Amino acid sequence: MRYFSFDAKTREVQSGNSGPPESLLQNLQPGFRVGDAGECYPDGALKNYECIPDDGQSTELSVVKGILRRKPKVQWDFEAEARNEALRKGMQRCIASIGLILIALKYTY
Repeated sequence: MRYFSFDAKTREVQSGNSGPPESLLQNLQPGFRVGDAGECYPDGALKNYECIPDDGQSTELSVVKGILRRKPKVQWDFEAEARNEALRKGMQRCIASIGLILIALKYTY
């Protein structure tokens, strides 16, 4: 992912995508901004991350450059973390199943 929508006051990340930023800008809620964190791969619920703008970047810009940082664990939403983990495991099982199907098809035909 590269672009993240975040609350300009709390810096909490709401959503993210690989681009373009316009897709996030179209649906931006009041008080939210889009951050460009470069290529990064969050490990956990986006809600448990914050977007930290680079020095000198105003959060009033439509797209701010910065970094994505995991919040301290005492601030985590553990329910969101559990939902994210369940989704990740489900996706892994799906990918593994597709792999097995492809192997079976290879030896069937």
